[in-house]
Amino acid sequence: MLRGWPNSYFCPLCYRNLETAFHLVAECPFSKQVWTVVANWANCPSLSPHNWTGVLDLQYWFRDLTSASTQQRRGLLTLVLLVIWSLCKERNNRIFKHEELTVPRFTALLRDEVRTWIFAGAKHLETIVGSIFNE
Repeated sequence: MLRGWPNSYFCPLCYRNLETAFHLVAECPFSKQVWTVVANWANCPSLSPHNWTGVLDLQYWFRDLTSASTQQRRGLLTLVLLVIWSLCKERNNRIFKHEELTVPRFTALLRDEVRTWIFAGAKHLETIVGSIFNE
């Protein structure tokens, strides 16, 4: 327990596997459900876990996920980083605050965060997922 912080060694999102950065953002069942929702929002098959190759390295996974045309790539980068950041915050909330969100609640809050970023001027993000707010 470094710095007196709790560490269970298992992923706090699924409680099944050892926690690694790659597991947290790409292999965890909780994260995969989130990515499936986000892929639908963006109408972007590359974001869906069903379309990911067998890459086991975070850097290559990220590169593959965000490869697109220059204009679309900017929005994808923003969206992917927002999802990763939100997953890390959920992880920390579970460890330090003992609060857990369900996937539907998590994605609802993520949707609100995306909307906030768009209102703040993330125009490239709006080109990727702005249509979800017209429903």
